[in-house]
Amino acid sequence: MLSKPVATVSVTSMDIDNLDDFEEVEPRSIWSNEARDFTPWIAANLDRLSKILPFELQLVEIEAQLSSGFADITAQVTDSQTKVIIENQLEETDDDHLARLLTYAASYDAQIIIWISTKFTERIRQTLNWLNRNAGNNPAFYGIRLRVLKTAESRHAPLFDIVVEPTGSERLRSQNAGIAPDDNRYKRFFQTIVDELSRRDVFKYETVRSKKSWFEFNTNLDGITYVVAFTTRSTARAELHVRCWKGSNHQAYEDLLHRKREIENELSEPLKWEQRDRHYGHWHLIALYKPGSIDSPEDELSELSTWMVEKLAKLKQVFDPYLDKIM
Repeated sequence: MLSKPVATVSVTSMDIDNLDDFEEVEPRSIWSNEARDFTPWIAANLDRLSKILPFELQLVEIEAQLSSGFADITAQVTDSQTKVIIENQLEETDDDHLARLLTYAASYDAQIIIWISTKFTERIRQTLNWLNRNAGNNPAFYGIRLRVLKTAESRHAPLFDIVVEPTGSERLRSQNAGIAPDDNRYKRFFQTIVDELSRRDVFKYETVRSKKSWFEFNTNLDGITYVVAFTTRSTARAELHVRCWKGSNHQAYEDLLHRKREIENELSEPLKWEQRDRHYGHWHLIALYKPGSIDSPEDELSELSTWMVEKLAKLKQVFDPYLDKIM
């Protein structure tokens, strides 16, 4: 049985200026069962986790059966074969989970190991740091602390903080979509879009920290986001992205597709409605396309930036009322 979607907002520690505006709540009040509720939520929100990491994560499998048992989540770094193991805990870290994590990592031959917990003991923290120093960052160990804050509007804001990371982790950024570590073109380009959308009060202000070829803005529905992106085929996109790791999201897409003519009339232009499948899941794209590349001349990039801002703002204006009915 699928767990009930958790209505959340996306924040990082750098988004919060005054913690007095938030109330911290017990994570188990949101996810009562670790395997049934929490792990599927993490799997559906790897994009949020990716925002604090130097690489983008893609889901491979939930409760993956390995020779040593069942791993909570197996994943991979986007556009590479780098294997990732994710272990989730809704309580304090302990020796049992440490042993389990190492055993799963060996079975899966993982190169990146991520442990998410609500509290890291100092002893476990020191152990993970020791492993990073002595393993030469291969595999690389990350400790991620999860907290849940309640906003004034009674919405829940999961907050990820890195408490352990490999030394020299900057080198891992070169795995991100083949972009060189000193190449900030995507980062600079998408920051101009974020700034303008924030100025127009379309989306809240965010800082672009990654060098990915896309940037997304979360909605109140898990796995459904607004995205601006460049493809490898020299195409710029503004789109609604519906990840269907959650069965409810597939139905949400079908509901939108049923209103295709109505939506396109409101938008005043046709959309591309696409379904994409891979071995680790499927998703839908509802998109507007335009020829363009990050390597375009500056004047063309300026035009692309304006186009993305206008189209994403319009998509949000048209789709938000429909998404509100889905919640």
